[in-house]
Amino acid sequence: MASSDHPARHCSSQYHYSSTHQCLLLVLGMVLTICCACQHENQIPLYPVQGRVYVDSQPAEGALVVLHALHDNPTNAPQPRGFVDKNAHYQLSTHSRHDGAPVGKYAVTVLWRKQSDEDDPGELLVPRHYLDPKQSGLHATIVAGNNTLKAFHLTSE
Repeated sequence: MASSDHPARHCSSQYHYSSTHQCLLLVLGMVLTICCACQHENQIPLYPVQGRVYVDSQPAEGALVVLHALHDNPTNAPQPRGFVDKNAHYQLSTHSRHDGAPVGKYAVTVLWRKQSDEDDPGELLVPRHYLDPKQSGLHATIVAGNNTLKAFHLTSE
């Protein structure tokens, strides 16, 4: 029997491969755990935020509400956002669905367009100043804990 055909050598070679494979998986698992822990530590805490939007006293169904940070470097800040449902209600999302927003002071914009086909963005249903954080006149303050913002009452004129 050739030495390479010996059952003990075959088993030993297989065990060596298996140990190496297990070691690599262990190292990979540790690296992923460390990366996830670091990423979680660096992530800003988010708090649930909900509210309502009305235009001319009617629910602004389909409108997009966006928060714009008012601190020193708003270009790098997340922009929590949420869509208004048929009951005028919205919940904000920053990284994942309804995960909320970071603590802070924000200017708020509302984009609402008439439903249209893919080629046409649709007619604006609110005046353009509601699209500009410096001109919208809408503000929100997010605190630690659950946040229910005061309803936004917009006009179509």
